[in-house]
Amino acid sequence: RANRIIKKFWPGPVTLVLKKSKIVPKITTGGLSTVAVRMPRNNVALALIRKSGLPIAAPSANISGRPSPTTATHVKDDLDGKIKLILDGGSTKIGIESTVIDMTQSNPMILRPGGISKESIENEIGKVLFHNSLIGIDSKIYRSPGMKYRHYSPKAHVMLVEGPENDAKSKIIQLTEKLEAEGKKVSIMSASKSLKVNSEKIQYMGRSLETIARNLFANLRQADKNNMDVIIVQGIQYNKIGFAIMNRLKKAAITNIRV
Repeated sequence: RANRIIKKFWPGPVTLVLKKSKIVPKITTGGLSTVAVRMPRNNVALALIRKSGLPIAAPSANISGRPSPTTATHVKDDLDGKIKLILDGGSTKIGIESTVIDMTQSNPMILRPGGISKESIENEIGKVLFHNSLIGIDSKIYRSPGMKYRHYSPKAHVMLVEGPENDAKSKIIQLTEKLEAEGKKVSIMSASKSLKVNSEKIQYMGRSLETIARNLFANLRQADKNNMDVIIVQGIQYNKIGFAIMNRLKKAAITNIRV
């Protein structure tokens, strides 16, 4: 099954958790008996791997808990002075991180939803499960980056509003008026162009799931650059990679509102 995923989706945003062999150093796996492996699609990253002649073990290029970087500028914002070099491979094409899938289970299990949807993987290998933490069941074991509850968080207070589109829009307008009356600077992230508030407050996320995913972290970081106090985000549907997008937003949000 792992080979079928590799053949279909590599190079691309799927990370496979596999049993490690003796040639994999323990320092790269945190002492675990498994190793996570991915083949990136970015040409600069691929050239670096080829030039090194070795697999590359590396952490994420951001401060833990912050929104993921999608440009070299984002990396510099977080790590300037802490690293010696930034290799600029351009803006990310997908935006959200890879899907992490544990292939050591009898039923493959998604530990982190990402750029390849559960439905797409199931089309290739059959039944795939979500980890309990992704479906609202508490878990004390975090086997992949991004599984902790608070993650991907900007400095601003993120409020996530979910529900039928018109109800969500009404709630967002209500919240915006209330917060601004309290002297707060408010930014709104929405996939709708018909939201009736001052257009300068809105960061349009895009209409397609692919565009929303590509813009997600950049939008959160931009709100911080604009010194916003509050970011109100209108939720989207959970289908396909929408599940991964909502996973990131729920982890970034301090306040979750369902209308």
